[in-house]
Amino acid sequence: MREGRTKYGSFNVMLRGSGLYVLVREYEIEGRSIYSLPGGGLRKDETEESCAAREAEEESGYVVKVEPVIGEYYQGRSRHGNRLFRKVFLSTIIAGEARPTERHPEIIEVPFDELVALRDQDQLRANIDFDAAHDHFTGKYLERGIGEITISQSQEVIIEPIPQMALFTMAN
Repeated sequence: MREGRTKYGSFNVMLRGSGLYVLVREYEIEGRSIYSLPGGGLRKDETEESCAAREAEEESGYVVKVEPVIGEYYQGRSRHGNRLFRKVFLSTIIAGEARPTERHPEIIEVPFDELVALRDQDQLRANIDFDAAHDHFTGKYLERGIGEITISQSQEVIIEPIPQMALFTMAN
């Protein structure tokens, strides 16, 4: 596999009603729908928070207020060799309504136990979609300090405690 770039994204744990997690359908594989948290890649000169808000509206139709960071997750490598990092925010829906698109033809709202079932049925695009929702559901994100994710010379992921709302950085 060729050496890829490092890509960053911002994603949203969005809740509706009494604790329903908002997911968007990404695609189907072998007759199974695959879902993810609303989110996507960080554009040049875009803050992580503005990326999360933009992606939430583009993918779900909901306008959100981006609030605390739930976690920063190393997703691994893409099929193109890119290293993928996600910062996941707890985002409050303040306006809009579910609006499926051609790229995301279904928006679902599920309680945490159904999110567990989707994970068990291999219907989440990435494990970190579940990890972030789990960290929210259990309150784990409130107990730990937010870490800055860096890449060391040996390509290992290192998490160091730093103040909340830190930016992604790369070690030299």
